[in-house]
Amino acid sequence: MKYRYVQNSFTSGELHPRLDGRTDLEEYAKGVSTLENFITFRQGGVSRRMGSRYVADLSPVADTSYVGLVPFIFSKKESYNIAIEAKTVASTGDTLRFKVYSSSGTLVNITTTLDNPEGYATHQDITIAGNSSSSVTSLGTGLENLTTEINNFVYVQSADTLFLTHNTGRMKPLVIARIALDKFYISNIEDYFWTTGPKKTMFTPYLDANTDSGKHITVGSGSGAAVALSMRTTTGGAVHVPFFSADAINGHHGAYFIITNTSTDECFKINWNGIPGVFTGNFSSNQMASTAHGLNTGDVVRVSGTLPAAPNPLVVDTDYYIIKIGLNDIKLATTLANARAGTVLTVTNSTGTTITPKFVSTVTSTDSSSTTSTHNFNSDNWHESGFNNYRGFPRTISIFEQRLIYGGTILNPDTLFGSMTGNFFHFLEERVSSGTLGTDTEYMGTAVVTDPFQFTIASQEVNEITWLAPHTHLEVGTLGTEYIVTGGDNAISAITPPFIKSQTSHGGSPIPIRKVDQSTIFVSRDGKRLREFKYNNDNGSYVSRSLSVAAEHIVSHLFDGDSSDASAGIEIVQFVYQSSSGIIWCLTSRNALIGLTLDNDTGTVAWHKHVLGGTTVKINSISVIPNSNGTYDDLYLSLSRTIDGATEHYLEKIGEEFSHTKLSNSSTSEDDQAWFSDSSKRVQISTLTKVFTSVSSDAATITGHGLGTGTKLRLTTTGTLPTGLALLTDYYLIKKDANTVQFATTAKNAFDHIPITISGGSGNHTITPSSAYIFPGFSHLDEEDVEVLADGFYEQNGHTPPTLTVLYNKVNASNDRINLVYSGSASTVIPHYLVTGSEIYYKSFANATIGGITEGTTYYVIRHDDDYFKLATTYANALAGTAIDLTTSGITSGHFEFYPSNAPTRIDEGGFLRLNEPVAEVIAGLKYTSKLKTMKLEAGAQFGTSQGSIKRNDSIVLRFQGTYGGKFGIATNENNLEEIVFRPAGHGMGSDLELFTGDKFLDFPGDYERFFQVIVEQDKPLPMNLLAIVHRGQTYD
Repeated sequence: MKYRYVQNSFTSGELHPRLDGRTDLEEYAKGVSTLENFITFRQGGVSRRMGSRYVADLSPVADTSYVGLVPFIFSKKESYNIAIEAKTVASTGDTLRFKVYSSSGTLVNITTTLDNPEGYATHQDITIAGNSSSSVTSLGTGLENLTTEINNFVYVQSADTLFLTHNTGRMKPLVIARIALDKFYISNIEDYFWTTGPKKTMFTPYLDANTDSGKHITVGSGSGAAVALSMRTTTGGAVHVPFFSADAINGHHGAYFIITNTSTDECFKINWNGIPGVFTGNFSSNQMASTAHGLNTGDVVRVSGTLPAAPNPLVVDTDYYIIKIGLNDIKLATTLANARAGTVLTVTNSTGTTITPKFVSTVTSTDSSSTTSTHNFNSDNWHESGFNNYRGFPRTISIFEQRLIYGGTILNPDTLFGSMTGNFFHFLEERVSSGTLGTDTEYMGTAVVTDPFQFTIASQEVNEITWLAPHTHLEVGTLGTEYIVTGGDNAISAITPPFIKSQTSHGGSPIPIRKVDQSTIFVSRDGKRLREFKYNNDNGSYVSRSLSVAAEHIVSHLFDGDSSDASAGIEIVQFVYQSSSGIIWCLTSRNALIGLTLDNDTGTVAWHKHVLGGTTVKINSISVIPNSNGTYDDLYLSLSRTIDGATEHYLEKIGEEFSHTKLSNSSTSEDDQAWFSDSSKRVQISTLTKVFTSVSSDAATITGHGLGTGTKLRLTTTGTLPTGLALLTDYYLIKKDANTVQFATTAKNAFDHIPITISGGSGNHTITPSSAYIFPGFSHLDEEDVEVLADGFYEQNGHTPPTLTVLYNKVNASNDRINLVYSGSASTVIPHYLVTGSEIYYKSFANATIGGITEGTTYYVIRHDDDYFKLATTYANALAGTAIDLTTSGITSGHFEFYPSNAPTRIDEGGFLRLNEPVAEVIAGLKYTSKLKTMKLEAGAQFGTSQGSIKRNDSIVLRFQGTYGGKFGIATNENNLEEIVFRPAGHGMGSDLELFTGDKFLDFPGDYERFFQVIVEQDKPLPMNLLAIVHRGQTYD
C-alpha cells in the first residue's frame, strides 16, 4: 500500500522510549525519539537552539567553586543577576561571596553599609559558618554542602528589595536592595535597618510562652553586652538546666529571648561569643583543670583529642555531664541525675583531652531593651525567638496580601509566618506589655488585623512546607500535600484563623516554584518530574497534573548508563521560566540543561534536551531576566568549561530567536544577530578605534592596541598627519608589537612587513578600521577551534598565510623551533600568522634539508608565539603539543619555503581570530549540533498497522522556514548523513543568499526496512527551522 504521511507538529517533544510502541496515542504522532539542541515552537515546528553568548568571566575564588544565579528585576529595562559563590576562608569559615551583574554583564557596585553609600566594592562576602563577633557580617549558621546547594536559595522581590532564604532552613534571611542604578546593598535581615535598639527583635516571630515550670531564667545584674542568663529549675534556684545549644555553628548564638519581669517585657540577645566554648586539659584523679571553663553542673559535653584509655576510658560521640568543682575545675558524670547527685565518673588519667560543650545552662547576652541598664530578676515567663541558628530559619518565602510570608523552619516545618501588613520586617506577632521593650503601637496595645501572624497546618502528617505561591489564594506545597490558604471573605489576619484546605496529595520538593500564567509549576517529591498546580473551573477545585509523564527519561539527560554512575539520584535542582519563548528551563544534578515548551492554548507539552558546545561543560546555575530593551527574556547560564586545559567559569546567555531573512542584516542590535555557536562573541572592527599622537622610526605608539596585521583603516586627525600619511586613504596595519604599529600601502606589504616611511605630525590621530584579517577579543576561547560567521557568511577555514621563507640557520634543532625570516633581509624576523593545527608542507633550496621531516609531506603546526612554530605529524599531536624532533646537521647555506593550507578556525593564544579574507565583523564560538530523530514511522497498511511490515520510504519532503545548511538521513545509517543543498550552482557557501523558506524534495537514502526513523541535523553556525516532514513510500503487507 502506498502512503504519503506528514508530521506537521512536534508539540509532544522528545518522548520516553517506553512510548515506542504506543502508536495509538496522539502524542506519538506529534512526538520524536530525539530532540537535542532544538526547541519546539508553540505553533508546532522546531527551531535550532540559539547559541549561548559569552557575557562575563565570573572569576570565582577557586576553580572548584560553584556560582549560583538569582535574578533581580527592578523593571523590564533594568535587571541584574546576583551571582552567589560558595567560598571558604580559613579564618572565618564558610562564606558566601555576592556579585551583581547587569543584563549586559557589567559588574556593578555593592556598598558595605547604608551609612556610607559611596563606599562601594565589586563584591561582598558574608560569613555563614563559624561564630563571627560581628552579627552584621555573620549569618551565624552553616549550609551542609554549598557546592550542591548553591541553587537552593528561595527569593521574592518587592520593587527595589529582594528577600532571600535557603531551603535547608539553615540561613538567616538576607536582604538585597537596589540603592540606585547599578548600586546595591546586601545584609542579613536582622541588621538591614536597625543596628541597635529593640526594633532588631522584630525580624523574627517568637515561640509560644514557656509553660515548663522547671525552666526559669535568672537574669544577672550586668548591663549592656554582659548580661548573664541562667536556666534554672526554680526561681532563683541553684540547680541548672542544660538548655542552650552550644553547637559552634547551629547553636543558640544570636538567639533572642523576651523575658517578663513582673509587668515589664525585656529582650536579650545571646552574644555570638557568649556561650562557653571548647577547652583542653588533663585528667588526674577524675578531675580536669581548665581556666574559667564557664560551665555549670549538669551541662552536657562531648570529648575528643587524647582520650582516657582503659581501664576507665571516655568515648567519642557520647554525652557526658559536668560536675562543677570550681571556676577552673570539672569532673564528669554519665547522667544528669548523677551530675546533680555528685556521682563522679571514674576516668583514667590523660593528657590533652578536649571538652566540647553541647548544651549549657548559662550564657552571656546583650540587653536589647531600650531603657533598662541593669537587671537582677527571675522569670518562668519567657519567649524564645522562632528564627535562630538552633531552631532554624525559614525554608521558603513569598509575598501575599501585602505581607512577607515565610514557610517552615527546622523546629516548625509546617508553620506559616506572616509579617505585619505593609511592613515586611515586623514579625513580632504577640504584643508586649508596657515597659522597656518599646513604647510605640507596633509593640503594645490590642491586636489588630494587620498584626503579624503564625499558623500551623493541621494534618495527619507533619510534612515540611516546601513552597509558597501567591494567587487568588495563598498556595502552599508540602512534602506530601498541596493546600490553599484563605481568610474566607476577608484577608488572612492575626485575628481570624485562616481556612487551610487540602487540594491534592502529590507532594513537592523544596526547589523554588515558578508561576506560568495561571499555573504554579513545582518539582515532584522525588525531584524527577514537573507538576502543574492549577484551578480547574470544571470541578471547582485545584488539580495537579504531571508535565513529565511522556518524557520521564529526560531528567537523566547526559547520564552515560555506566553501572558505576548512579542514576537514581539524578534530579531537577533548579528551573526557570522564559515567558518570551514559553519554555521552562531545568537544570539537573548532572549539570545538564533540559527544556519544556509549555502552552495550554495549543496543547504543547514538549520536552527537549541540550548539550552546549565545548569541553567538559558543566552548567551550575540558570536564571531568566529581560534584555536591556525589555523586549525579550534571556536565559543566563553560570557554567564552567575547559579552555586550553584549564577550568574557566563564565556567565553566558541564550537570547531571542533569529528572525531575519539574511544572516547579514543592517540591525545594530546584538539581539538581531545570528548567534549559532556557544560561548560566542561578536567583534566589529569599526568599534576598535585607536588614537596616537607621535611617531618614531616609522611606527606609532598605541599601548595595548589589540589590532592585527592586515587591518584595513583610514586616518583622521585634530592636527596634521605625519609625513607619508594622508586623509581619505586606505592603509593596512602592521602589528610591530603589542604597543606599536606601522602602516603599509597594501595588505601584501603589511604581511611582508614593508612599512611606509613616516615622521612628524601634530595633534591626535585616530585610526578607524574598516576590515581586518585578524580580530582580537576572544581570549575567553584561547586555543579553541571555533565556528565563524564573518559578515554573515560561514567561514570554514582560518587564515592561510602566503608562502613562508625560512633561512637555513633559522631552524633551531635544539628546541625544534622554526623562525620565520623575511627573504629580503637576513635579519628581519616577521610573524608567521599560523595557528596551531594548520596544515603545512615544505621544500628545500640550495641543498638545505631538515632532518625529521620530508619534503612534500603534510605536517601540522604547533604555534609557539608570533615568531616561532613547531611541527607535528598529526592534528591531534599538534593540539597536544607533541612536536617532531628536528635536526639540521651540516646545513651551511640555502633556505626553505613552507606552504600553509587548510588552517582551522582556531583562536590564538591571546584571543586572536585569523581569517582568509578581510571582513568588518565576526561572530565566533564553539560548535554544537542540533539533532531530530523521528519516532518509528506509522503510515498505516492495508490490514491495520504498518509496524513490523516491510516498507520502503523513497523520498521525503522537509518544509523549512529561514534555514540554511543541514543534513538528513536514516537512523540505521546515522554516521553517513547527506548534505541538504541550499545554494544554487555557482554560489559558494559564503555567497550572499537569503535564508531558505519552502520545501526541500529529497530522495531518501534508505532501502527496504521494517522500521523507518528519519534524522535531520544542523552542525553549522546557521539557523534551521523545521515545520514538517512528509514521507512518501510503500508498505508491503
